[in-house]
Amino acid sequence: MEKINLGFVIVTYNSADCIGHLLQSLPTIKNVVVIDNNSTDKTCEIVKSFGCELIANKHNQGYGAGVNQGIKHLYDKCNYFFILNPDIVIKSLKFEADDLEKYGIIQPLVLLPNGNVNVEELRMNVLGFVYPLNYNCAPKIKSKKEATFFSGSAFILSKKTIEKVGYFDESLFLYYEDVDYAIRCTTTNEKILFDPNIIVEHDYKNSIGSKSKKKWILKNRRIIANRYFKNIWRKLLFIKKQKQDLHTLTENEKNTFTAYIKPKLLLGFYTKQFSKIARIIINAFTIPYSLIIKLFI
Repeated sequence: MEKINLGFVIVTYNSADCIGHLLQSLPTIKNVVVIDNNSTDKTCEIVKSFGCELIANKHNQGYGAGVNQGIKHLYDKCNYFFILNPDIVIKSLKFEADDLEKYGIIQPLVLLPNGNVNVEELRMNVLGFVYPLNYNCAPKIKSKKEATFFSGSAFILSKKTIEKVGYFDESLFLYYEDVDYAIRCTTTNEKILFDPNIIVEHDYKNSIGSKSKKKWILKNRRIIANRYFKNIWRKLLFIKKQKQDLHTLTENEKNTFTAYIKPKLLLGFYTKQFSKIARIIINAFTIPYSLIIKLFI
């Protein structure tokens, strides 16, 4: 650990029911910082009992801002940062130093408590939604593989990538921060590696029906589409044009990104997060619609 200077950044919000399990699974309490976004339960008390550094914010600033705050706190001490959700437990932390040097981000195998896949490989479909393949099935990818996206629930980020790509976009608040950062990595030639030798367990609760989750996902999907999708693609998704911001690509850059991402597009939803009937209905729409979109991208 000391040779590679790996730090651990954990963002909490009312995480008293799970944070202790994560802290117990860490290989060290050195260079561990917990950023708490104004929890009202006993999260902070539990963190203090483990002797970890705690930064208790007086308001909920969002996930991306919490990650940034933790990285900046450890920046002078560490070259790499393992970003973890509080409901993660580390099962295996086997990695090669060469991979840390070569890749900007390393995505571990993320398992559900039942041992099946939570995140193994992520795909974006033509509607701009990113979702996991092989969800709630036995792991299939046995060796390291370059990836297009990574899960914000658990990933290792290098300092050199931060210097090149920047920090997480704090305006997204919740959801799609990882999608946004993965696309920014793609456009700056920073590679992402999926490493099944690093294994974490995620006490994931499928909250697709949550009004709050849908609100943030749909809002931030619009932002992603405006930043990175060709205008004709954005129009076909019925997404209104928004003002350009710091991360908005030029139209030429959007063409390059679309050409890169196009082969990665899956024609529908096949994840078991959705019921079979829901998948049939969704795919009945997305598969023919994707053929129309592909004519323009």
